[in-house]
Amino acid sequence: MATIKDLNDKFVKLDKLYNEFGLDSLGCSIKDYIVPDRGRFTATSANPTDRNAYARNDRKYVIEDTGEQAANFLVGGFMSMLTPSTSPWFRLKPAMEELAQIKRVGEWYDAVTKMVLDVYNDTDVYNVLYSTYLEMITFGTAAQMIESDVLDSIRPVSFTFGEYRIATNGKNKIDTFAYQCYQYAHELADRFGEDGLSENAKRALKNNEPTLFKVRWIVTPNDGRLGFTSGSKDFVSVYWEADRPSHEDGALEIKGFEEFPLQVPRYSTISNDTYGKESPGQKQLANIKMLQSLTEDYLIAIKRVGDPPMVSDGNHSMINTLPGGLTEAPNSVGGSIGVRPMFERDPNFPAIREGIEYWKRIINEGFFTHLLLIISGAENDRKTAAEIIARNEEKYGFLGSVLNRVFKEVLKPMIERTINILARDGMFDEDGPLPMPPELVDQEYDINFTSLLAQAQEAIGLNQLDRFIERMSIVADIKPEVLDKIDADAITELYGKTVPTKALLDTEQVEELRAIKAQQQAMAQQMAMLESTSDSVNKLAGADTSGENALTDMAAAEEAGGL
Repeated sequence: MATIKDLNDKFVKLDKLYNEFGLDSLGCSIKDYIVPDRGRFTATSANPTDRNAYARNDRKYVIEDTGEQAANFLVGGFMSMLTPSTSPWFRLKPAMEELAQIKRVGEWYDAVTKMVLDVYNDTDVYNVLYSTYLEMITFGTAAQMIESDVLDSIRPVSFTFGEYRIATNGKNKIDTFAYQCYQYAHELADRFGEDGLSENAKRALKNNEPTLFKVRWIVTPNDGRLGFTSGSKDFVSVYWEADRPSHEDGALEIKGFEEFPLQVPRYSTISNDTYGKESPGQKQLANIKMLQSLTEDYLIAIKRVGDPPMVSDGNHSMINTLPGGLTEAPNSVGGSIGVRPMFERDPNFPAIREGIEYWKRIINEGFFTHLLLIISGAENDRKTAAEIIARNEEKYGFLGSVLNRVFKEVLKPMIERTINILARDGMFDEDGPLPMPPELVDQEYDINFTSLLAQAQEAIGLNQLDRFIERMSIVADIKPEVLDKIDADAITELYGKTVPTKALLDTEQVEELRAIKAQQQAMAQQMAMLESTSDSVNKLAGADTSGENALTDMAAAEEAGGL
């Protein structure tokens, strides 16, 4: 069994990796200039004013908030066009194609989709997603957790940059998460119970002392390396008091998780980097600082014009160039200079404003503001969205890569974790509210994202299909048999990937319907043939045989031949 010292050593190793990247300094700058309310970089001592970092003036560096507004706009675009709370944004379907053709199977997955979305609407998932998106596009790395809950099935939790450390496995996938915070004794007692507290914490609880205790938490693979195990669970979770005396060894809580409970997206990674790189916040930080500097100069210049610094006769050489400042200067040769403005020329305000607008435009482009505005005006039309992306293919390429990251590292594992929790709660049992069809036992499923941004991304491929069909229709006018090469059913499946199962018939129904249509067509052909034969007979029966005509000539010829 590992000791508290062993756990602290593990945390220190993760902290060393974090500091080697200089992430604390970078994170502080991003916090100061872009997201003043995010990031926790001062929780290093048991001081109540440091625990949440609210005591310092968080907005003292923000003179002009274009960077903050651009970040919020991008996050708002993600929320409304990627994971909208007001409409379905994903759809489940069986991974096996044969099962996907069974309508009742698709309808069951649609019901599970609705159940998951209802759970998300009833909990704090969308607020947590907002925080995750914002931290990912600014700090480059974000973290959230889906924890099981007795009352609400799940309890989403968000974290902010600077208060956690992460590590990856051999596939560069996050599999270790460590977190540090400071809590009062009564908070620890409410969370873990009084029995597991250190003697110091028990004393503070008993005497109601406002003492903060350093608490650490780690989630890592349950492979024995941590020194703690959680039975057959894949991951082990340990909470402990970091400053607990060695003779009081013991953790606050040890438990396990069947799957990694955290979703830790990174905007981009280079080689085997652990933390995210190249986020809009990181890349636009220098531009935002430049904009702040220009805006400050502009405001000072306006103030100098309205309340200019003055110069007058005097015997002091100290110069005060602040608005309203007064500088005393020695008497000039030839008489007194009186009192007059220090600067004879007004600043070039148009040039300064042009510079400010230039940097605003650069920053907004860096946060994809223009592209999101265009896509949001597409009114959910797939073809329009595809045309927009085609015209902005280079810009969308960068946005498309981060969308893939969001799908892979946030939304997909979050949905899978939620479904696993619901399954463990008996929701899909035979006597549960949504019994699983027997053919789906031990079967895998796919997650198709159906929101506007996901459809826009999908539309690139479908737009190519549109052009192919359009060109084939031109060729078919010349050579109709070329249409035999096209699989219309497969095209329909591609177009219908994001629609509910009820909108399409399954394969058995289609075959049955086509058999009925073929039978009806055959019967119609038979009826047409019978009608044609009957008409011919009637015409022959009513033909004139009294005079000379083709019919009497044929009859005469046949009679002569018979003789």
